Formats: sequence, structure tokens, C-alpha cells
Amino acid sequence: MSYQRSLVMILMLLMSMVDMAGSADLEKRPGPTLVIRNKGVSEVVYMPPRVHGPKVTPTANFEVTYTGFSAEAQTAFQAAVDIWSQQISSPVLIRVQADWTPLDEDVLGAAGARSVWRGLPSDPDTWYPDALVDVLAGYDVGEGEFDIVASFNSDYDRWYFGTDGNPPSNRTDLLTVVLHELCHGLGFTGSASVDEGLGIWGTEGFPIIFDRFTEDGSQTAIIDTDVYPNPSEALALVLQSGSVYWGGANAVAVNDGSRPRLYAPSQWEDGSSYSHLDESTYPASNPNSLMTPSLGTGSALHDPGPITLCIFEDLGWSTSETCGEEPVGGCNALYDNGESAGAAWFGGGHAGDPNYMMAVHFRLSDFGYMPGQVEMTGFCAGNDLGFQGGPWTNRIFVYADASGLPDDSVVLAQGDISTGDGAGMVTVTLAAPVRLNGDFWLVNRGDAAHTGVDFNMETDSGANVGRSFQSGTGIAGLTLAESGNYILRANLQSVSGGGDISYWVAAAAHVSGAGGSLWRTNLGAFNPSHSLVNALISYRRTGGGTFSKTVSIPAKSQVVLDDIVGFLGSSGTGSLEVSSDEELLVGSRTYNQSSTGTYGQFLDGYRPLETFSAGDTVWLTMLEETMAFRTNIGFTNSGNTNALLQVTLFNSSGGQLTAFTVSVPAGSNVQENQPFLHRAGTNSVRAATVSVEIISGTGVIVYGSVVDNLTGDPTTIPAKEAP
Repeated sequence: MSYQRSLVMILMLLMSMVDMAGSADLEKRPGPTLVIRNKGVSEVVYMPPRVHGPKVTPTANFEVTYTGFSAEAQTAFQAAVDIWSQQISSPVLIRVQADWTPLDEDVLGAAGARSVWRGLPSDPDTWYPDALVDVLAGYDVGEGEFDIVASFNSDYDRWYFGTDGNPPSNRTDLLTVVLHELCHGLGFTGSASVDEGLGIWGTEGFPIIFDRFTEDGSQTAIIDTDVYPNPSEALALVLQSGSVYWGGANAVAVNDGSRPRLYAPSQWEDGSSYSHLDESTYPASNPNSLMTPSLGTGSALHDPGPITLCIFEDLGWSTSETCGEEPVGGCNALYDNGESAGAAWFGGGHAGDPNYMMAVHFRLSDFGYMPGQVEMTGFCAGNDLGFQGGPWTNRIFVYADASGLPDDSVVLAQGDISTGDGAGMVTVTLAAPVRLNGDFWLVNRGDAAHTGVDFNMETDSGANVGRSFQSGTGIAGLTLAESGNYILRANLQSVSGGGDISYWVAAAAHVSGAGGSLWRTNLGAFNPSHSLVNALISYRRTGGGTFSKTVSIPAKSQVVLDDIVGFLGSSGTGSLEVSSDEELLVGSRTYNQSSTGTYGQFLDGYRPLETFSAGDTVWLTMLEETMAFRTNIGFTNSGNTNALLQVTLFNSSGGQLTAFTVSVPAGSNVQENQPFLHRAGTNSVRAATVSVEIISGTGVIVYGSVVDNLTGDPTTIPAKEAP
């Protein structure tokens, strides 16, 4: 045996001994289990998954062992695994045991790390969950054991197994529940509890890593035994005070300098308290709502959220979020890997021809943003490569996306970059931020101002991820770039709301109705201002799902969108919200698309101040249910909480026919078709009235619709308060 080979074998043996000793030195104890509960209300919200975050594209591999799962339930589970695999980095395979089994009635899922481990040389006095200790140790500490043990309620009968983010309003999205429970198994779990009036934390006197970042309202550590003896009544009080916060630097930074609030209700809830984000602070519509303790039906929360990912950074994970760090190259939305490896080039002189372009298609969901809740402050372009004759000036345009192509009818922003002098990343700051109401494009496009100038764009060393395009024949000719991803980035930041001004149209339709009717809705929006307005139009379909597009409305002009529901790529019935930063005049026409044609009924666009709230009673008059006419009554909730309505039907002489209640979920439309017939049992009432009392809720719109049974022509009856 050669000396070299002998040395190699000795080194391998020593390394093996080190690994064995490291594992042997670690203590192991069972890990805690956390749950997610059924909220018992409908909250139709969709948070799409980001393809990757703004910092890196981490990778982690999972292996799931299923017991009792159907094929469709496994598909939903795997979709959640795929999302997590793109948000965290792990050099070690993460093993998951998944059981489909009966749980308590209100529990949707339960999970945790199979074990916690203590004795890492870097932090010997802290317990770490299985998957995280593997990352920090650099090897599989559990030697093939499961890292996460998760259970899901087989007795629950309202699961939604789809992965499209569109669960019906009365179904629970399994993908969301799995995503939540995997988060607990990966480390979103503390050891604190309350029992018989005493608060306690830790195992054998040592905290789990999660515990080390929890604080009270005065920024005192929960595990500071000088203030909160362990165990003690004082510790129980703070754990049930509503004032428990996360103090880790990364999560605080991503939360704009404020400490994220944890769930600490006044009565301790086993499996929920302490190891979740606060539900009132992060409601279902908040990007950080996945890790709150309960889930409503109709909610599809497919992104962990920036706070959760930055809590993971505090715990020791590497994630896709930048947290408090400076974005790469001054821009935080990118598809390139940061390594400039070459350039796309169309030949000299093409920087003046608008048919030539190199473009990057940005999807807001790839970076965790919602339409209308983000703005662009600038963009960056690669300029690491120096070419003889450089630099050259190229022009970058910002366009909205229109069905997968740039919409160049409106220039959202523009700016010039330098290429080819090797001076490093070029950063352009816009004079004013541009609010983005949907996906967008950055396009390096020829412009007459740069006629005769060379035209190029740097590419990275990776394969095209499907976002970089090029064309020499205009927008219609855009095809995927042949190599790499263009180093063309955007700088994005969150803003509140989809637009400061909202208008709600109570009902819209693309559906078949009674008597062979075909209902369609046209939407009109007039811009009275002296400047162009970008409006976000959102259709909230009854039963779940939101479909949105941005529409540009020129100054002093009106845009009418025929069949708005079909235009937005949907069908059925629902309501419309139009939001913008400027005042508009909004209205709609809903009509029967018959061979003879009808103009239909007008439904106005209501501002929030024009809607009704708890304590209001409104009336509908001139209603009729006969052989000649039928009446429908609609209710739309533009508020953020469920609305409960008391509806009373009267005949022409004021006699009460019947009364019933209607529950309208937030952001939804509910229509009672022919209530005089189906609720009161009569089809011979003329000059009828209806009263609607708003028992709870805000932002309620009420309307009546009387339809001519002969022509299918509808008439709107607006609701009014009694004088």
C-alpha cells in the first residue's frame, strides 16, 4: 500500500471518528408539537408562492413518508414541500413522517421536530430542532431518523386538495395547512407553557433556540430569570399578556424596525400560544399571516411571508429573504445569479431601432408582492464586462404586462444605462416611485435618441429561467433569450393598499341564468383628471378566487371593458373593486346577452363612505314576483370582516311575509334569487318591499334586480335609508 493511499485512509478514519464523536456528544430529547386550528369563518384570500426571494435561491431536499394519504392529498402535500424547498438551504436531506389520522375536532394539523438536540460546540446550552441542528452541524445528526413528524385530520370533511390557490369559500386548503405545519417542524417552535397558574420554559433548564428571541413589551427576554423566575406566576402572566414579541435582528429589520408580535392570548392555548404570530396583527390578508394560529375556509396562503423567513434567519437558517441586508447590486428583484458571463448583442448601431429589445418579465408573486401593494423605486443593469469602444448608452423602459407581453401603450418609467465599460452595476433611481398594479417588464429597447449606438445586455452563467426574452422584430417577436439570464433587475418596496381610492361594483356576471338568459357585465371608468391613471380592477368570484388586471385610463377619457369577468379570465358571479390613486367615475352595465338584445341594468361604483354598516337599515321598493317579472336581491361586503344581515319581505300592504338572515363573507357577493318565491312561497306579489338591517359588518352594498321574464331585461333597484 502506498504512503499516499495510507494517509488518505487514515484521514478518512479520523474524519469518521470526529463525526461519531460529534453525534455522541449531543443530547436528544422529544420535540414539542404545535397545531393549526380551524377558525370557523370564511376568509377568501390568496397569497401566491414566490418562485424565490430577492436574496438567493436556496435549495433543500425533502423526503416524505406518507401513511393514510390519498393521491390528491399527497399532491397538495408535495406542493407545500416544493415551496419550502425554495425558501431554505440545507446540505442534509430533511425527512418527514406524514400521517393522515383523526385529530381533535377543531385541529386541522399538528407537527413538530421529532427531536431537539443540545451540545453544539457553537452553542452548547441551547436545544435545536432536528432539521436545523443538521444544518448547523453539517451532517445528519439523527442518522436517518425522521426530522419532522406531522399529522393531519382525517375526520375533517371539508378539505380542498387543489394547488391552484382557489379553494371554495367553505373549504380548507390542505396545501396551506401543510406549509404551516412544516414551518413548525423546521423550527418555528418554542418550549414555553402555562400549567396550573405557573409559566415554564425549557427542557432540563435549557431553552430551545426559538425561546432566546422572545421578549416582553419592555424588551426584556422572556427567559430572563431575574425578572421571570422559571417556573413562576410572573412568567405565566407575561405569557398570557398579549405582549410577547420577537426580538431577533433580522425579523425586526424586515418589519421596518418594529418587533413582530407573537400570539399570547389571555388564556393559554396548548399548541397555539407563544409559537405563532399574532392573529389580530397579521390578519388573513397580511403577507405574514401563514404562521398565525388558525385558518379560515377559502384562504390559500402559499407563501411563508418575510417575517417568518427572517425569524428563520435569526434561528440560524439561510433563506431567500434579504431581511436587514442591502439588496444585491442595489436592486432586490432579480433572476440572474450575479455572475456576469457574457452579453447578448445584436450588432452595432441598433440602440436607435425600437424593434430591437432585450427584456425581462417580472412576476410580482416571484418576489412575494401583491398587485397594488408594491412600487418600483429604480432598476439596475450589469456592466462588469468591458468592451473596446465602450461605454454605450442604452435606454430601459418599464412597461406593464399584458397577457404575457409588454404593453408599450403606456411608459410607466424609463432611464438610461451604460454598458460595456466594466465599471460595475449601473443603478438608476426613478424621480418618483411607480406603483405596480400587476406584473411588469424591464425592456432594454432601441430609442431614436441613441441612433448609431451599440446595443447589448449582460447575461449570467446560468440557464435561462424563463424570464429573459429578446426580439429584433418588435414586441410580437419576443422569444426566450438563447443563453443565460439578463442582468437587469428592479428595486421594489412594499406600500399599503392597492390604491388610495376604491370603488365597488356590487355585482358582475359571466354566467347562464333562468329562462335561457346569458348574463354579462361591461365596466366603465372615466378619468376626469389631466394625467393618465393606472387602475387595478379586481373581480372577486362568489365561492372564491380573485382575478386582477391593471388598466391605463388616459386623461379626460373613459375606458369601457366589455364582458369584464371574461376579460379578467374568469366566469360566474361576484363583485368588482376598482382601485387607483386618483378619483374616477365608475359604473357598470349588466345585461342579458340575447339575440334581440337588451341594454340591461346600471350598477354604480360605490366609495366606502357610500356603503352601509352595522346599525343601518335600508329599504328596497317597487319589487315584484309574478308571471311577468321576477326579483333578485344582492348583498356585497366591501369590508374586511364578515357581515350579518337581517332581511324581511313585505307585501304591498305592509304585511310581513317572512324574515331570514344572510351572512356575507368579507370581499364577497351573495345574491338571493327570487326570495319571494323561494323564501316566502309566493309568485303573486306586486309593489313589494324589503328591509335589510345590517346586524354586523361594514362596507355593505344592497341592491334589488327586477327582471322582465319575457325579454330577460333587468332593472336596478337601489337601496335607500328611510327618511
